[in-house]
Amino acid sequence: MSKIDITPQVPVKTAGMGSAPGATGVESPLYVKALTFLKDRKYIVMVGCDVLGIDEDIKDDIENRVKAKIAGGDLFITATHTHWAPHLRSIWGAYKVNQEYRTLFINRTVQAIEESLQAMEPVVLSAGKSECGLNINRRVLVDGKAFMLPAFPELTYCAQGPVDREVTVLRVGRPDGSLKGMIVNYACHPISFPANYDQITSDYPGKACALLEERYGGICLFITGAAGDLCSIGALKGVFVRDMVGKRIAESVGGLLEGGRLEPIVPVPFHSERFHITAGIREAARRHWNITLFGDRKTLELPVGIYMVGPWTGTAVGGELLVGPGLAIKRQSPCPYTHICYATNGYYGYIPAAASYPEEGYEIIAAVVEQGTAEKVVDETTRRIGQCHQPME
Repeated sequence: MSKIDITPQVPVKTAGMGSAPGATGVESPLYVKALTFLKDRKYIVMVGCDVLGIDEDIKDDIENRVKAKIAGGDLFITATHTHWAPHLRSIWGAYKVNQEYRTLFINRTVQAIEESLQAMEPVVLSAGKSECGLNINRRVLVDGKAFMLPAFPELTYCAQGPVDREVTVLRVGRPDGSLKGMIVNYACHPISFPANYDQITSDYPGKACALLEERYGGICLFITGAAGDLCSIGALKGVFVRDMVGKRIAESVGGLLEGGRLEPIVPVPFHSERFHITAGIREAARRHWNITLFGDRKTLELPVGIYMVGPWTGTAVGGELLVGPGLAIKRQSPCPYTHICYATNGYYGYIPAAASYPEEGYEIIAAVVEQGTAEKVVDETTRRIGQCHQPME
Protein backbone atom coordinates (compact mmCIF):
# COMPACT_ATOMS: atom_id res chain seq x y z
CA MET A 1 0.00 0.00 0.00
CA SER A 2 1.05 3.61 -0.41
CA LYS A 3 -0.02 7.02 0.83
CA ILE A 4 0.91 10.39 -0.67
CA ASP A 5 -0.09 13.92 0.33
CA ILE A 6 -2.20 15.77 -2.27
CA THR A 7 -2.98 18.85 -0.15
CA PRO A 8 -3.02 21.96 -2.40
CA GLN A 9 -1.32 25.25 -1.76
CA VAL A 10 -3.70 27.81 -0.27
CA PRO A 11 -5.50 30.03 -0.98
CA VAL A 12 -7.39 27.92 -3.48
CA LYS A 13 -10.98 27.60 -4.66
CA THR A 14 -12.68 24.46 -3.39
CA ALA A 15 -15.45 22.40 -4.94
CA GLY A 16 -17.72 23.18 -2.00
CA MET A 17 -21.48 23.04 -2.27
CA GLY A 18 -21.95 25.75 -4.85
CA SER A 19 -21.18 28.61 -2.48
CA ALA A 20 -17.76 27.77 -1.01
CA PRO A 21 -15.62 30.92 -0.59
CA GLY A 22 -12.42 28.99 -1.20
CA ALA A 23 -9.82 27.75 1.25
CA THR A 24 -7.47 30.08 3.06
CA GLY A 25 -5.92 27.38 5.26
CA VAL A 26 -5.63 23.65 5.86
CA GLU A 27 -7.70 22.04 8.61
CA SER A 28 -6.56 18.53 7.70
CA PRO A 29 -4.40 17.20 4.84
CA LEU A 30 -5.66 15.40 1.75
CA TYR A 31 -4.17 12.09 0.62
CA VAL A 32 -4.22 9.63 -2.24
CA LYS A 33 -3.78 6.00 -1.19
CA ALA A 34 -3.27 2.93 -3.33
CA LEU A 35 -3.42 -0.82 -2.85
CA THR A 36 -2.50 -3.23 -5.62
CA PHE A 37 -3.69 -6.83 -5.63
CA LEU A 38 -1.91 -9.37 -7.84
CA LYS A 39 -2.98 -12.98 -8.31
CA ASP A 40 -2.31 -15.29 -11.23
CA ARG A 41 -0.85 -12.35 -13.19
CA LYS A 42 -4.05 -10.34 -12.78
CA TYR A 43 -3.85 -6.86 -11.22
CA ILE A 44 -6.61 -5.01 -9.39
CA VAL A 45 -5.53 -1.53 -8.31
CA MET A 46 -7.63 0.32 -5.74
CA VAL A 47 -7.01 4.05 -5.32
CA GLY A 48 -8.78 6.25 -2.77
CA CYS A 49 -8.42 10.02 -2.92
CA ASP A 50 -9.64 12.91 -0.77
CA VAL A 51 -11.44 14.89 -3.48
CA LEU A 52 -15.08 15.43 -4.45
CA GLY A 53 -14.86 13.49 -7.71
CA ILE A 54 -12.78 13.27 -10.88
CA ASP A 55 -13.41 13.56 -14.57
CA GLU A 56 -13.14 10.35 -16.54
CA ASP A 57 -10.33 11.83 -18.61
CA ILE A 58 -8.28 12.26 -15.43
CA LYS A 59 -8.62 8.53 -14.83
CA ASP A 60 -7.63 7.93 -18.45
CA ASP A 61 -4.51 10.09 -18.14
CA ILE A 62 -3.45 8.22 -14.99
CA GLU A 63 -4.18 4.83 -16.51
CA ASN A 64 -2.20 5.61 -19.65
CA ARG A 65 0.86 6.25 -17.50
CA VAL A 66 0.63 3.02 -15.49
CA LYS A 67 -1.05 0.54 -17.82
CA ALA A 68 2.20 -1.05 -18.94
CA LYS A 69 3.04 -1.78 -15.31
CA ILE A 70 -0.29 -3.40 -14.45
CA ALA A 71 -0.42 -5.55 -17.57
CA GLY A 72 -4.03 -5.10 -18.55
CA GLY A 73 -5.30 -5.03 -14.98
CA ASP A 74 -8.18 -2.91 -13.77
CA LEU A 75 -7.79 0.46 -12.07
CA PHE A 76 -10.46 1.86 -9.73
CA ILE A 77 -9.99 5.46 -8.59
CA THR A 78 -12.62 6.40 -6.02
CA ALA A 79 -13.19 9.79 -4.39
CA THR A 80 -14.08 10.06 -0.71
CA HIS A 81 -16.26 13.00 -1.83
CA THR A 82 -14.97 15.63 0.58
CA HIS A 83 -16.40 18.96 -0.55
CA TRP A 84 -13.41 21.00 0.63
CA ALA A 85 -10.83 20.06 -1.98
CA PRO A 86 -10.11 21.68 -5.37
CA HIS A 87 -12.50 21.04 -8.23
CA LEU A 88 -11.67 18.13 -10.57
CA ARG A 89 -15.05 17.69 -12.32
CA SER A 90 -16.09 19.52 -15.50
CA ILE A 91 -19.66 18.25 -15.85
CA TRP A 92 -21.16 21.40 -14.31
CA GLY A 93 -20.81 24.28 -16.76
CA ALA A 94 -20.40 26.93 -14.05
CA TYR A 95 -17.48 25.19 -12.29
CA LYS A 96 -14.05 24.90 -13.85
CA VAL A 97 -11.42 22.29 -13.15
CA ASN A 98 -8.35 23.64 -11.35
CA GLN A 99 -5.75 22.80 -14.00
CA GLU A 100 -2.74 23.31 -11.75
CA TYR A 101 -4.21 20.98 -9.15
CA ARG A 102 -5.25 18.54 -11.87
CA THR A 103 -1.59 18.14 -12.84
CA LEU A 104 -0.52 17.69 -9.22
CA PHE A 105 -3.28 15.16 -8.62
CA ILE A 106 -2.41 13.07 -11.66
CA ASN A 107 1.32 13.07 -10.94
CA ARG A 108 0.91 12.07 -7.31
CA THR A 109 -1.73 9.45 -8.04
CA VAL A 110 0.62 7.85 -10.57
CA GLN A 111 3.34 7.99 -7.93
CA ALA A 112 1.04 6.33 -5.37
CA ILE A 113 0.20 3.51 -7.79
CA GLU A 114 3.86 2.97 -8.63
CA GLU A 115 4.80 2.89 -4.96
CA SER A 116 2.02 0.41 -4.21
CA LEU A 117 3.42 -1.84 -6.93
CA GLN A 118 6.87 -1.63 -5.39
CA ALA A 119 5.45 -2.42 -1.94
CA MET A 120 3.69 -5.63 -2.97
CA GLU A 121 4.28 -8.67 -0.78
CA PRO A 122 2.37 -11.80 0.22
CA VAL A 123 -0.66 -10.94 2.34
CA VAL A 124 -3.33 -12.62 4.42
CA LEU A 125 -6.83 -11.21 3.98
CA SER A 126 -9.79 -11.10 6.34
CA ALA A 127 -13.06 -9.24 6.25
CA GLY A 128 -15.86 -8.22 8.57
CA LYS A 129 -18.92 -6.03 9.01
CA SER A 130 -20.07 -3.76 11.78
CA GLU A 131 -22.40 -0.75 12.06
CA CYS A 132 -22.25 2.98 12.62
CA GLY A 133 -25.63 4.58 13.34
CA LEU A 134 -24.77 8.21 12.63
CA ASN A 135 -26.14 8.57 9.10
CA ILE A 136 -29.63 9.58 8.09
CA ASN A 137 -31.56 9.80 4.82
CA ARG A 138 -31.60 13.50 3.96
CA ARG A 139 -34.59 13.23 1.58
CA VAL A 140 -37.65 13.94 3.73
CA LEU A 141 -41.01 13.52 2.03
CA VAL A 142 -43.75 16.05 2.71
CA ASP A 143 -46.97 15.42 0.76
CA GLY A 144 -45.06 13.23 -1.66
CA LYS A 145 -42.32 15.77 -2.41
CA ALA A 146 -38.73 15.59 -1.16
CA PHE A 147 -37.04 18.25 0.93
CA MET A 148 -33.36 17.96 1.67
CA LEU A 149 -31.79 17.88 5.08
CA PRO A 150 -29.95 19.79 6.42
CA ALA A 151 -31.42 22.70 4.44
CA PHE A 152 -34.60 22.09 6.46
CA PRO A 153 -33.26 20.94 9.86
CA GLU A 154 -36.71 21.21 11.41
CA LEU A 155 -37.63 18.10 9.40
CA THR A 156 -34.87 15.95 10.90
CA TYR A 157 -37.25 13.97 13.07
CA CYS A 158 -39.43 13.26 10.06
CA ALA A 159 -36.62 11.47 8.19
CA GLN A 160 -37.76 7.95 7.47
CA GLY A 161 -36.01 7.08 4.23
CA PRO A 162 -33.78 4.03 3.81
CA VAL A 163 -30.27 4.04 5.28
CA ASP A 164 -27.25 1.79 5.07
CA ARG A 165 -25.33 1.81 8.34
CA GLU A 166 -23.03 -1.07 7.54
CA VAL A 167 -19.27 -0.63 7.96
CA THR A 168 -17.36 -3.10 5.81
CA VAL A 169 -13.67 -3.78 6.47
CA LEU A 170 -10.98 -5.63 4.55
CA ARG A 171 -7.89 -6.25 6.67
CA VAL A 172 -4.65 -6.67 4.73
CA GLY A 173 -2.17 -8.49 6.93
CA ARG A 174 1.26 -9.99 6.48
CA PRO A 175 1.97 -13.68 7.03
CA ASP A 176 3.61 -12.82 10.38
CA GLY A 177 0.31 -11.32 11.58
CA SER A 178 1.34 -7.66 11.34
CA LEU A 179 -0.99 -5.16 9.71
CA LYS A 180 -0.15 -3.78 6.29
CA GLY A 181 -3.35 -1.81 5.96
CA MET A 182 -7.11 -1.93 5.55
CA ILE A 183 -9.96 -0.75 3.36
CA VAL A 184 -13.01 0.69 5.14
CA ASN A 185 -16.38 1.34 3.50
CA TYR A 186 -19.26 3.43 4.89
CA ALA A 187 -22.11 5.33 3.24
CA CYS A 188 -22.43 8.94 4.38
CA HIS A 189 -22.03 12.27 2.58
CA PRO A 190 -18.88 14.03 3.84
CA ILE A 191 -20.54 17.37 4.59
CA SER A 192 -19.70 17.85 8.25
CA PHE A 193 -18.78 21.51 7.79
CA PRO A 194 -20.96 24.51 6.85
CA ALA A 195 -21.23 25.56 3.20
CA ASN A 196 -19.10 28.65 3.76
CA TYR A 197 -16.24 26.77 5.44
CA ASP A 198 -12.91 28.19 4.26
CA GLN A 199 -10.43 25.42 5.03
CA ILE A 200 -9.12 22.37 3.21
CA THR A 201 -10.35 19.25 5.00
CA SER A 202 -10.64 15.52 4.37
CA ASP A 203 -13.82 15.52 6.53
CA TYR A 204 -14.88 12.41 8.46
CA PRO A 205 -13.22 9.83 6.11
CA GLY A 206 -9.87 11.45 6.82
CA LYS A 207 -10.56 11.55 10.55
CA ALA A 208 -11.54 7.88 10.67
CA CYS A 209 -8.45 6.87 8.71
CA ALA A 210 -6.14 9.02 10.85
CA LEU A 211 -7.48 7.46 14.05
CA LEU A 212 -7.15 3.92 12.70
CA GLU A 213 -3.66 4.49 11.34
CA GLU A 214 -2.53 6.03 14.62
CA ARG A 215 -3.90 3.16 16.70
CA TYR A 216 -3.15 0.15 14.52
CA GLY A 217 -0.47 1.28 12.07
CA GLY A 218 -0.52 0.57 8.37
CA ILE A 219 -2.53 2.56 5.83
CA CYS A 220 -6.31 2.96 5.87
CA LEU A 221 -7.97 3.49 2.49
CA PHE A 222 -11.55 4.76 2.73
CA ILE A 223 -14.29 3.98 0.20
CA THR A 224 -17.53 5.95 0.45
CA GLY A 225 -20.63 3.81 -0.06
CA ALA A 226 -23.97 4.62 -1.74
CA ALA A 227 -24.31 7.98 0.01
CA GLY A 228 -26.14 10.02 -2.60
CA ASP A 229 -29.01 10.77 -0.22
CA LEU A 230 -27.31 10.03 3.12
CA CYS A 231 -25.73 12.57 5.44
CA SER A 232 -24.61 12.54 9.04
CA ILE A 233 -26.89 13.51 11.89
CA GLY A 234 -25.95 17.14 12.53
CA ALA A 235 -24.41 17.69 9.06
CA LEU A 236 -22.97 21.15 8.36
CA LYS A 237 -22.46 21.84 12.06
CA GLY A 238 -18.67 21.73 12.00
CA VAL A 239 -15.63 19.97 13.37
CA PHE A 240 -17.39 18.19 16.23
CA VAL A 241 -19.65 16.38 13.72
CA ARG A 242 -16.61 15.37 11.67
CA ASP A 243 -14.91 14.09 14.82
CA MET A 244 -18.04 12.30 16.05
CA VAL A 245 -18.59 10.38 12.80
CA GLY A 246 -14.91 9.66 12.22
CA LYS A 247 -14.43 8.42 15.77
CA ARG A 248 -17.53 6.20 15.68
CA ILE A 249 -16.44 4.56 12.43
CA ALA A 250 -12.95 4.00 13.84
CA GLU A 251 -14.48 2.43 16.95
CA SER A 252 -16.64 0.12 14.81
CA VAL A 253 -13.59 -0.98 12.84
CA GLY A 254 -11.53 -1.35 16.02
CA GLY A 255 -14.15 -3.65 17.48
CA LEU A 256 -13.73 -5.93 14.47
CA LEU A 257 -9.94 -5.83 14.55
CA GLU A 258 -9.64 -6.43 18.28
CA GLY A 259 -12.66 -8.61 18.90
CA GLY A 260 -11.79 -11.55 16.71
CA ARG A 261 -14.75 -10.77 14.47
CA LEU A 262 -12.94 -10.85 11.14
CA GLU A 263 -13.39 -13.83 8.84
CA PRO A 264 -10.34 -15.14 6.95
CA ILE A 265 -11.05 -14.96 3.24
CA VAL A 266 -9.57 -16.65 0.21
CA PRO A 267 -9.37 -14.44 -2.91
CA VAL A 268 -11.41 -16.82 -5.05
CA PRO A 269 -12.80 -15.66 -7.33
CA PHE A 270 -10.22 -12.98 -8.03
CA HIS A 271 -11.91 -11.00 -10.73
CA SER A 272 -12.58 -7.50 -11.96
CA GLU A 273 -14.10 -5.88 -15.00
CA ARG A 274 -15.01 -2.40 -16.11
CA PHE A 275 -17.70 -1.43 -18.56
CA HIS A 276 -20.09 1.38 -19.44
CA ILE A 277 -23.86 1.63 -19.20
CA THR A 278 -25.62 3.90 -21.67
CA ALA A 279 -27.81 6.48 -19.95
CA GLY A 280 -30.05 9.13 -21.41
CA ILE A 281 -29.23 12.75 -20.53
CA ARG A 282 -32.04 14.72 -18.89
CA GLU A 283 -32.58 17.93 -20.80
CA ALA A 284 -33.90 19.66 -17.68
CA ALA A 285 -30.58 19.04 -15.92
CA ARG A 286 -28.61 20.11 -18.99
CA ARG A 287 -30.37 23.47 -19.00
CA HIS A 288 -30.43 23.99 -15.24
CA TRP A 289 -26.69 23.41 -14.80
CA ASN A 290 -25.50 24.83 -18.11
CA ILE A 291 -23.96 21.47 -19.01
CA THR A 292 -21.93 21.67 -22.22
CA LEU A 293 -19.70 18.62 -21.68
CA PHE A 294 -21.79 16.34 -23.91
CA GLY A 295 -22.43 18.71 -26.78
CA ASP A 296 -25.62 17.71 -28.61
CA ARG A 297 -25.46 14.08 -27.52
CA LYS A 298 -28.61 12.58 -26.02
CA THR A 299 -26.81 9.86 -24.06
CA LEU A 300 -23.69 9.40 -21.98
CA GLU A 301 -21.62 6.35 -21.13
CA LEU A 302 -21.60 5.81 -17.37
CA PRO A 303 -18.44 4.10 -16.09
CA VAL A 304 -19.28 1.08 -13.96
CA GLY A 305 -17.29 -1.89 -12.72
CA ILE A 306 -17.05 -4.77 -10.31
CA TYR A 307 -14.12 -6.18 -8.39
CA MET A 308 -14.10 -9.43 -6.44
CA VAL A 309 -11.41 -10.47 -3.99
CA GLY A 310 -13.28 -13.53 -2.83
CA PRO A 311 -16.38 -12.50 -0.88
CA TRP A 312 -15.08 -8.92 -0.53
CA THR A 313 -16.82 -7.54 -3.58
CA GLY A 314 -17.42 -4.00 -4.81
CA THR A 315 -19.64 -2.30 -7.35
CA ALA A 316 -17.94 0.84 -8.67
CA VAL A 317 -20.08 3.59 -10.19
CA GLY A 318 -19.01 6.86 -11.81
CA GLY A 319 -21.46 9.01 -9.92
CA GLU A 320 -23.44 9.43 -6.72
CA LEU A 321 -25.57 6.33 -6.35
CA LEU A 322 -28.44 6.81 -3.91
CA VAL A 323 -28.84 4.38 -1.04
CA GLY A 324 -31.89 2.52 -2.38
CA PRO A 325 -30.10 1.10 -5.43
CA GLY A 326 -27.02 0.50 -3.26
CA LEU A 327 -29.03 -1.61 -0.85
CA ALA A 328 -30.58 -3.48 -3.78
CA ILE A 329 -27.10 -4.46 -5.00
CA LYS A 330 -26.19 -5.70 -1.52
CA ARG A 331 -29.40 -7.71 -1.22
CA GLN A 332 -29.01 -9.35 -4.61
CA SER A 333 -25.30 -10.06 -4.35
CA PRO A 334 -24.34 -13.53 -3.09
CA CYS A 335 -21.14 -12.11 -1.57
CA PRO A 336 -21.36 -11.27 2.15
CA TYR A 337 -18.98 -8.30 2.01
CA THR A 338 -20.52 -6.52 -0.95
CA HIS A 339 -20.16 -2.75 -0.90
CA ILE A 340 -20.56 0.25 -3.19
CA CYS A 341 -17.56 2.20 -4.46
CA TYR A 342 -18.83 5.79 -4.92
CA ALA A 343 -17.79 8.37 -7.52
CA THR A 344 -15.30 6.01 -9.17
CA ASN A 345 -13.41 6.44 -12.47
CA GLY A 346 -15.50 9.44 -13.44
CA TYR A 347 -18.31 11.66 -12.26
CA TYR A 348 -21.77 12.00 -13.85
CA GLY A 349 -23.89 13.29 -11.00
CA TYR A 350 -26.62 11.69 -8.91
CA ILE A 351 -28.05 8.28 -9.82
CA PRO A 352 -31.44 7.96 -8.06
CA ALA A 353 -33.88 5.07 -8.06
CA ALA A 354 -36.63 5.42 -10.65
CA ALA A 355 -39.24 5.83 -7.92
CA SER A 356 -37.47 8.92 -6.58
CA TYR A 357 -37.87 11.05 -9.73
CA PRO A 358 -41.55 11.99 -9.18
CA GLU A 359 -40.65 13.04 -5.61
CA GLU A 360 -38.36 15.75 -7.02
CA GLY A 361 -35.94 17.40 -4.60
CA TYR A 362 -32.29 18.36 -4.97
CA GLU A 363 -30.94 14.95 -5.99
CA ILE A 364 -33.45 14.85 -8.86
CA ILE A 365 -32.79 18.43 -9.95
CA ALA A 366 -29.09 17.57 -10.04
CA ALA A 367 -29.50 14.16 -11.70
CA VAL A 368 -28.07 14.22 -15.21
CA VAL A 369 -29.01 10.62 -16.04
CA GLU A 370 -32.51 9.63 -16.99
CA GLN A 371 -34.97 7.68 -14.87
CA GLY A 372 -34.16 3.97 -14.84
CA THR A 373 -30.36 4.30 -14.94
CA ALA A 374 -29.91 3.10 -11.37
CA GLU A 375 -31.91 -0.03 -12.11
CA LYS A 376 -29.63 -0.75 -15.08
CA VAL A 377 -26.63 -0.46 -12.75
CA VAL A 378 -28.21 -2.82 -10.21
CA ASP A 379 -29.23 -5.41 -12.79
CA GLU A 380 -25.97 -5.46 -14.72
CA THR A 381 -23.57 -5.45 -11.78
CA THR A 382 -25.43 -8.11 -9.81
CA ARG A 383 -25.71 -10.27 -12.93
CA ARG A 384 -21.94 -10.12 -13.42
CA ILE A 385 -21.21 -10.71 -9.74
CA GLY A 386 -23.52 -13.72 -9.74
CA GLN A 387 -21.78 -15.21 -12.77
CA CYS A 388 -18.40 -15.08 -11.04
CA HIS A 389 -19.40 -15.96 -7.49
CA GLN A 390 -17.88 -19.00 -5.85
CA PRO A 391 -19.03 -19.81 -2.29
CA MET A 392 -16.37 -19.92 0.41
CA GLU A 393 -15.50 -23.39 1.59
